[in-house]
Amino acid sequence: MKKYSIFFILAIFSFSYCSKKEQVAPKQVTSSVYFEGERVYKTHCQSCHQPDGNGFNKMYPPLAKSDYLMKDLGRATKIIIHGTEEKINVNGVEYQSKMPEHSSLSNNDLAALMTYITNSWGNKHGDVTVEDIQKFSNEK
Repeated sequence: MKKYSIFFILAIFSFSYCSKKEQVAPKQVTSSVYFEGERVYKTHCQSCHQPDGNGFNKMYPPLAKSDYLMKDLGRATKIIIHGTEEKINVNGVEYQSKMPEHSSLSNNDLAALMTYITNSWGNKHGDVTVEDIQKFSNEK
């Protein structure tokens, strides 16, 4: 019996260890920035926009393959920083729920977050830099 228990435990450990996929950043981005953005996303965004970026019903819009996000990164950055309650149209669907502000995020965090969300779930953009964030923040 003891022999089978040890075998069972080793089999479970081996299966779980071997079945874990190593995450790889998209080719068009700096991997350390991408994974830092993933961390920021999981902390500040995932509860509403979901792990797969598809949002939640008609309450929270998708970021995955989002025309609204990808059309104007400056606007998206400002919404992250300042929040919004405005009605928006994403992929032909209207949303009007409160997006809280995240003004406490540093420019480094914002650049990493924007890099992550613009290169995940079918979005393809490349790195968003701290300089981009500063430029977006200064635009009217």
